[in-house]
Amino acid sequence: NLPQKTENDSDGFYELTWQPQNLPLDPAIDFQGLRWLVFCDSTGIGENLVKALTKSGVTCLSVLPGETTETPVSGAATLNLDRPDEIETIFNWALSGDVKLDRVIYLWACNGTPSKQLNADSLMRDQILNSHLPLRITQSLCNHSTAVDSKIWFITRGAQMVVGSDLDISVGQSPLWGFARSVVMEHPEIFGGLIDLDAQASAPLSGDDLFNALTLPLDDDSIAFRRRELYVERLTRQQISNPQVQEIHWRSDAAYLVTGGLGGMGLSLANWMADQGVRHIVLLGRSELPGRDEWSSITSEHPRHLAISTITALESKGVEVTLAALDAGDKLGMTKLRESLKRSVAGIFHAAGLFEDCPLRHLETKSLDVVMHPKVLGTWVLNEVFGQNELDFFILFSSFSSFLPARGQASYAAANSFLDAFACYRR
Repeated sequence: NLPQKTENDSDGFYELTWQPQNLPLDPAIDFQGLRWLVFCDSTGIGENLVKALTKSGVTCLSVLPGETTETPVSGAATLNLDRPDEIETIFNWALSGDVKLDRVIYLWACNGTPSKQLNADSLMRDQILNSHLPLRITQSLCNHSTAVDSKIWFITRGAQMVVGSDLDISVGQSPLWGFARSVVMEHPEIFGGLIDLDAQASAPLSGDDLFNALTLPLDDDSIAFRRRELYVERLTRQQISNPQVQEIHWRSDAAYLVTGGLGGMGLSLANWMADQGVRHIVLLGRSELPGRDEWSSITSEHPRHLAISTITALESKGVEVTLAALDAGDKLGMTKLRESLKRSVAGIFHAAGLFEDCPLRHLETKSLDVVMHPKVLGTWVLNEVFGQNELDFFILFSSFSSFLPARGQASYAAANSFLDAFACYRR
């Protein structure tokens, strides 16, 4: 559903929007003989979905979170959340006897911690639900020859800002959207769709909405429900003829923090702020620079030459540059940094990020976490440490990859989806 380019398309501004759409009237699925694997959530939505599907003739295999991984002869299976690699046990059970598995419905992201109750620990633990397990399920579907015709549907609840009343979106669930869009790019043969349910709706009503979405002939694979109404995602062209520029009022008594401050983007931001008259800048990076007594001997071939030469130039202009070798996700270290600064922080540029190219088939959860760490945990820690104060701005550097990721960039897409959702949440 990408818009077509026109001759008048000179500015190139686009926006992701959600547009209401009528539900089709007639089902397109012959339910008899179908076999679905449903990862049921704890809110009751999956349970209601299974009841409706079973009544319609679908054979449903349910999976629940448990302390151990068990695959009983009858009843629901359980999967130990602390051992996501045991998902293979679940698929061996579901596909035993070389039976066909038509669909996989993943609802466990709906078990995530509500945004108002999130902290750094629960946010990262929830990524087992929002990225680790979806990754392992995707890999299992790709590896099982008998699952070649299976389609996976990823379900969230209140993870997208669809209508203006979505003021408290579930930011912890949002990385699943970026991850799932990577599945579309790399393995379209197993991708079914993405559905964001209404967080304000009851479990029976959400189960009914989900049943409709999974059984009616819809042309879209990224949809949402709000107040029982179906919404579809669109990239729409925006006509911006006279953009209004909001000037930043730089405060002479405050400092401005840049994460990823020793990288190319961070140093460019520091130069730009100095040109605007800023005189107190904090540059945060994960690694330390050589000692200042060595700077005069650093040559242009040195990997830190750009950072050192930029900082030297800034200081020659009268800018006070504070350097901090610190991981953005280190809450204790970030708290100590805030307490050590001579001035309060009035604005944050969160430019820290990592980039790692790896196909979904070979991606490991450790690599996933490494890329997501600065953008997910780092953002949350910055908000906890500095966001309680009166910031003039908190600028996040996301990427179009959250909507249209490149192959091999599932981790990066998931991380940037979190940034997009967090910006909506903080507003």
